[in-house]
Amino acid sequence: MGNEYKVFVLMLVILLTVLFVSSKITSGTPSKIIVVPDNYSTVAAAVGNASSGDTILIRSGIYLESSLTINKTLSLIGENAQNTIIKDNDQPTMFMGSPLFAGPNTITIKADNVVIQSLTIITTRGDIPGYDIEGGGKGIQIINCILPEGISLSTGSYQLINHNNIGKIVTNDAALTTKTPYTYITNNTVIGTVQISPSNNIVYQNTITATNDNLTWHAWGIDVGGTQNLIAKNTIDNSRAGIVSDQSDHNTIVGNTINNGYIGLASVKGGGSNQFYANNITGNSYAVVASGYKDTYYDNNFVNNEHQIGSPDYLIGPNPNPLTYWNNGTQGNYWSTYIGSDKDGDGIGDTPYVIDANNSDSYPLMKPFSVTTFTLPDWVNDISPATSNSNFPSPPPQTPSATPTPPSPSTTTPSPTPTPTVPELPWLAIVPLLLSVFSVAVIHRHRKTVSLSE
Repeated sequence: MGNEYKVFVLMLVILLTVLFVSSKITSGTPSKIIVVPDNYSTVAAAVGNASSGDTILIRSGIYLESSLTINKTLSLIGENAQNTIIKDNDQPTMFMGSPLFAGPNTITIKADNVVIQSLTIITTRGDIPGYDIEGGGKGIQIINCILPEGISLSTGSYQLINHNNIGKIVTNDAALTTKTPYTYITNNTVIGTVQISPSNNIVYQNTITATNDNLTWHAWGIDVGGTQNLIAKNTIDNSRAGIVSDQSDHNTIVGNTINNGYIGLASVKGGGSNQFYANNITGNSYAVVASGYKDTYYDNNFVNNEHQIGSPDYLIGPNPNPLTYWNNGTQGNYWSTYIGSDKDGDGIGDTPYVIDANNSDSYPLMKPFSVTTFTLPDWVNDISPATSNSNFPSPPPQTPSATPTPPSPSTTTPSPTPTPTVPELPWLAIVPLLLSVFSVAVIHRHRKTVSLSE
């Protein structure tokens, strides 16, 4: 009996020890709030001393920094974008009065779930092309920032670029370029080109002003590469080409407004099977350049454009077998120069609209299509992070040892949460184990007692 009791106690101690160690491991090191300049005088020092999962709050001011590399999961949140400025202090190498070489971009991201919010970021590169933010990683969020030199993300996925003011000073590159799938580009104001690839990206409700000053591609509004991208409800002005499906296929271009440019919509370089519908194309030199294969245009409003269709050879090289559908089988497009009749009053012209010798719209609309009537998937409308920074704490009390108030949780911009390296073992899971051990010991003791009595 004494040995059985000792075995039972030993097993109980082992189980309790495992539980205690497990709870300590799963609790981990809690993330912390670091405030610049309260805790560290520079952003670089804060980044260097932070741990993965920490939040760095940056108070209003101008911070001269060498190029920053973020290689851990961090949130950098400014007090407000207009007055919280990170300026690259690395000067370009000069030769005969002109910049020859430039250092790295101001912020380089090399980690997942990095958040950059409510900051102005200035890159000092002279006329050398570069970006304020570059790099990549999964789950990156760039929100409510002012970025004169733009963004370039080349790796990762599920990224969010929202409510930023992006103006490209150096015009040899796109203002915003992503080579990552599942990237959401929403509600930004952009000067220059938005360039996306490879697939499953959303460019939604942005205002884009391109620079229609020459024939180079950087004057395009949105350059769509890859497949299955959604380009919706954007407004594009003064572009060399408003939206270009560039060697890409199976994209949806819907509800956009393209005004006063050279070309409105274009499908080029061998792409095809794209859907262009419910777009307003107004006051452009050419409404469409169509050299794709099996692209479909319907419910678009082509109003006061100088030419309805451009030469397929323009900018793009000819497609040997271009094929364009100008209706969806029941409805075509509205053409402001259509003069046909509608005797049956069904809203469709009685005669086709002849676009050129090779193209005609068999079901021209008699009046403009209301672009507010189309519907988007629910998940698109759910993408609406905060436009302003409500996460920054109030100024702390004057006591030097005061702990900054952590930011309140955001309902629309989730902060990355570190995943525990060891799954947590719930307390209730121990109860059945203890009961099992106790039962085994009691049964064993009972059997031995019966055996001795016999």
